[in-house]
Amino acid sequence: MIKTISILSILAFIALCSSTCDFSSDFCTAAGLGCSSATARDASANSITIGSETYPGYEFDAVSFNDFTLNHGDVQGRVAVRNDFIGTNGISVGDLLTNTLRYSLIVGGNINWESTGEVYPLTESIFAGLSASVPANINNRVIGNCPSAGCLNSVFDSLLAYWNSFSSTVAAQASTASASYSNGIATLTCSGAANAYFINIDSTNFNTIIGYAIDASCSSSAHWAINIVGAGDIFFGGNSIVASGYVIFNIVGSRTVIVGSSINGNVVAPSSTVTMNGGTITGQVIAGNFTNVIQINRPNCPVTTGSASGSASGSASGSVSGTGSVSGSGTDLTGQVTGAPGQGSDVTGEATGAPGSASGSASSSVIVVVTPATTDAAVSGGASNVENSGVNTGSNTNASSASMIAASFFVGILALLI
Repeated sequence: MIKTISILSILAFIALCSSTCDFSSDFCTAAGLGCSSATARDASANSITIGSETYPGYEFDAVSFNDFTLNHGDVQGRVAVRNDFIGTNGISVGDLLTNTLRYSLIVGGNINWESTGEVYPLTESIFAGLSASVPANINNRVIGNCPSAGCLNSVFDSLLAYWNSFSSTVAAQASTASASYSNGIATLTCSGAANAYFINIDSTNFNTIIGYAIDASCSSSAHWAINIVGAGDIFFGGNSIVASGYVIFNIVGSRTVIVGSSINGNVVAPSSTVTMNGGTITGQVIAGNFTNVIQINRPNCPVTTGSASGSASGSASGSVSGTGSVSGSGTDLTGQVTGAPGQGSDVTGEATGAPGSASGSASSSVIVVVTPATTDAAVSGGASNVENSGVNTGSNTNASSASMIAASFFVGILALLI
């Protein structure tokens, strides 16, 4: 039983880490932004529609409003391209996707791909608006095309309007953090506790940064929006910022963005050209054009936490023969209740396991389900006269699902080692 629980916990933990991030919506919520009335946080404004099917924009880790050139690397998520997709040998798209849609690669123009490579998941297809020259192993998965040239232009026009609006809204916010620079290290200092910080960094200073330090005046779980302002090319070198929340590098204006090292964050550059000379981008990338892509990894989704408080009371009396467990939750309370098997007259639930009887009452809308177990009985919410080693346990506070999964994960690992 211990090993079964451990394996399930590991799978749940992996599923959490590979979840899809809707960073634009989540960031707007955390920062209290509407991201302009034009978009109104409307999911349809950040989406791609083909025929009768609509796909949320956050499902695509790379979006290009012109061309996309992938050079001897891969994009771990989906790719959407307004015009042409150019691929060299050995590339792949979507190799770390965990959900299934109709298309993994959507191209409004032509696909010119050399002789080797793969598109994942293997159950998904490829949309090529015009012609498609692709490796033989994926040729039969090219199922979409435009009845006339430019059939997806209006879709990408709407998507571009969304991201231009998002970028402008973020850039217009008052700065709530500042930076000082010394020996290539940008030390970020904040004006106080906040869910999200905005900072403007001129490209002249940005191009000298090889690492970041976050001052203690900043909230540790906050999101960061780094607006790169000024003029001229932008160069990513050295180490990227490390933060618990979402990180957005917002490229203001029409620029050339040169990536020379790894980036841990989302790049919003709807009017700029992105070219990679090295490194990896871990995050969603929105760009006006991609002239050279080496590696774009799935975004790191922040683990959000919450809390709840409440109270529950109840009592049970009777005798029980057998062992079992009871689980339950209250309207204002998330907790775990374990106890001897049985079904109470005032308790909603289902009894299974060894024969037994119990009667009692519960308040705060506590719902109890009785299931068999192989451990001693345990009761939460208060109990009396319960035989077979009844123990009072429970919790009146809610831990985040991520914390519970993480705890199960490490316990599970330990159990497997034992």
